[in-house]
Amino acid sequence: MSKYVFSQVKLALILFSILFSLFSFSQKNLSSIIKKSDEIYDSQKAFSFLDSLNQKAKLNEKTKVLLYEKLAQRALEVSNYGKLTEVCVKGIDLAQKNKLDSAEAFFYKFIGFSQSYNQKLKESIVSFKKSAEIQGKLENFRGNKLQQYRRKFD
Repeated sequence: MSKYVFSQVKLALILFSILFSLFSFSQKNLSSIIKKSDEIYDSQKAFSFLDSLNQKAKLNEKTKVLLYEKLAQRALEVSNYGKLTEVCVKGIDLAQKNKLDSAEAFFYKFIGFSQSYNQKLKESIVSFKKSAEIQGKLENFRGNKLQQYRRKFD
């Protein structure tokens, strides 16, 4: 039992120190911290950490998109569909504004999960189709670029 308590205190101190020093970090460091949230095994703690980071950190738009992706994943894991929808709507707006098509497809897919868990099946199908449509355009674009690249060496 004491090992468990010690590990929880250690995790709390690590999360506190990260949040405490956020204002002195660059966007690159903040992106690294956000990515490291994948290493937090407890989904609820990771969700709380990311949500707190979302409220307190001053992030540029591209870093905020990364944060929203991680927050959406953890919101789904902890079945917080209201937050999942909220984050995905904000993520779609930022992804479109910054021309981040892959992120936009991600958010449409995750909003589809939220809708399906809330028994909004018709809406979820529309969201999944939108995600697939965006992803298909990306794959076509990548395929065309690859063909152009190969022609250079033929």
